Parts: sequence; C-alpha cells; structure tokens
Amino acid sequence: MIQDAFVRQRARQLYWQGYPPAEISRLMGINPNTIYAWKKRDQWDETPPVQRVTQSIDARLIQLTEKQNKTGGDFKEIDLLTRQLKKLHDGQPDVMAAGKKGRAKKLKNHFTPEQIAALREKNHQQAGVASAGLV
Repeated sequence: MIQDAFVRQRARQLYWQGYPPAEISRLMGINPNTIYAWKKRDQWDETPPVQRVTQSIDARLIQLTEKQNKTGGDFKEIDLLTRQLKKLHDGQPDVMAAGKKGRAKKLKNHFTPEQIAALREKNHQQAGVASAGLV
C-alpha cells in the first residue's frame, strides 16, 4: 500500500517534470491507462505551480532526512530546501484562513455624509424652534 502511494507520487512528479503519460508508463512499467486514470482522478493538471514545487521540495527533504549517512552536501541541500520552502510559504496566504472570508470592520460611531447632513438639518430646525421661544 505504501509502495503504491510512492509509485503514484513518482508518476505525478515525472508528469510535472514534463514527461507524457505514455513515457511515464514505459519508464515505470505501469499500464498507460492507470497513469491516465491517476492524472484525471488526482487532477494533476489543475495543481497550482506553487503546490507542485512545494510537494517536490517536501519529497526531496524526506528523502534526505531519512538518509542514514549524510554528507556535508546533504546538510547544505537540506538547509537550502528548508529556506526555499519557508520563502514559498511566506509568500502564500494561510491555507486554513483561505476559506474564511472576514467581514469588513465596522467603523465605530461612523456617520455617512447623508447622515451628517440630516443631523445638521435637524439641529438647525431645533435651534430655530428654541430661538423663537416655542420650546
């Protein structure tokens, strides 16, 4: 089961690298119809480019961190990839907050120009009544 997920992920990575499904099928020894079905079901074409890059970096980071005897070059690559991943995430809106639409903040004690004009008119009317001694 885990191996199936790995095979599927590898096929998706090859597709995103520009390999056509028929070539992926030949390289991996998988039925071409299976590749086409995965492509359609998992919507490989609809995946945004940033998500494609992020998933590729994630896969490489996992591969490097699981490696038993890491070299200096491996540590450098891990550092580079984590910094790249952070830059990608900093430029993107929060995934959890993306679905929520916040309401516009209501200004406290805010009057529209029409309301201000109406208040002034009423104030002038009351001032006229008061000065005439009718109150």
